[in-house]
Amino acid sequence: MSVTSWPFQRWLRKPGFRNGRLPRLKALLRGLPIGNSLPLSVYVLRFRPLNLLTALFSVAFATAMILCQWGFRDALFESSVAIQRLFKADVVMIHSASVSTLTWMTTFPRAQLDELRGDPRVTHTAEARITYMRWSRSGDPTARLLTAVGVNPNEPALLRGDLASHLDLLAIPGQILFDRRARPEYGDIGSLIQAKDIPLAMLENSRVSIAGTIDIGASFGADATAVMGRETLETIMPSMNSGEVEIGLIKLKDPQQREAFVRSVSSSLPPGIRLLTPEKFAQMEQEFWDRSKPIGFIFLFGVTMSLFIGGAILFLVLNTIILIHSGDFATLMALGYSRARLQWSVFNQSLLLSLCGYPLGFALAEVLYGVTRRFTNLPVSTDLERSMIVFLFILLTSSTSGLLTLQRLNETHPSDAFA
Repeated sequence: MSVTSWPFQRWLRKPGFRNGRLPRLKALLRGLPIGNSLPLSVYVLRFRPLNLLTALFSVAFATAMILCQWGFRDALFESSVAIQRLFKADVVMIHSASVSTLTWMTTFPRAQLDELRGDPRVTHTAEARITYMRWSRSGDPTARLLTAVGVNPNEPALLRGDLASHLDLLAIPGQILFDRRARPEYGDIGSLIQAKDIPLAMLENSRVSIAGTIDIGASFGADATAVMGRETLETIMPSMNSGEVEIGLIKLKDPQQREAFVRSVSSSLPPGIRLLTPEKFAQMEQEFWDRSKPIGFIFLFGVTMSLFIGGAILFLVLNTIILIHSGDFATLMALGYSRARLQWSVFNQSLLLSLCGYPLGFALAEVLYGVTRRFTNLPVSTDLERSMIVFLFILLTSSTSGLLTLQRLNETHPSDAFA
């Protein structure tokens, strides 16, 4: 089949389109400022390939750095609530001095949680314990810290589905579930379990059996997590008071009434005890990492510097292009080109550089995401909304650089062509 026989080609060759619609389309394109000055913009950019590559690099650099910084920040927030996602409670009880499940959780009397079991609105209550433990395996004398979570094996309704299905394993003292997405330094536990081999490990000074794995993931505060029954955790850590807990989990008959339940019960609680919805609990964790730790500021500073450096390089490149072609622009003015059309030409160069440089930066960010996931197991991934916002940032930065360089063009006069 020849090209001229394609339906699309036959449609283009129709007399009605060639004599009517095509001229109108060309006239419309010529009527747009970008349509008139686009060929000149392309010619100027192609005149010096080194300047073009430098400008594209500046846009790609700013794009990749902003996407990476923003992606790492979102990964921080995503991973900071990984432990909280193990629970399926409608209301959470904590001590008011608690700030983060990954850093410091203050205990409160378990009796405060038990008192709510008599409330007719409550169907289930359970406790959860969180602490840090030293982890080591035979053949590896290096001790590493991990986050240990103790749950009640008798309350599956308050735990995530995949965790609730393994509660029979946690009911046996000395057995734990290990995070399959932990850092590789903790050992390839998943492969050993698939080979029907029950690995043994040391938590503090106690030997435990790894009965299975669960998907939790590493974070900025913990490289690995182990889930076990509450009694197993308290046996390994005898210094922990069995009458104290870090988190209380509450299941309601009507989950839609959780806000009203929090308001009505909070007034009768003793000082130091808080009731939170899961959303507020997650927000507390994320605000701690965003405001109390320097990580949030570092990410914001990185995004700002990436925009500034990329915009500065782009401004210098466009300014250099105008300086090099100042005589050419003066000649075009002498030949009848308006200053406005040449200004649009320079402005279009910045838009074209952003449109061509953004995909390069996006591809570079994807490579960096993959490297980060491989070596840290952090949940860094592409987000459509984030990508669109970054594209608008890059477009705005490039446009601003283009507008700033117009001052150089305004200093050009047609008489400079005869200087």
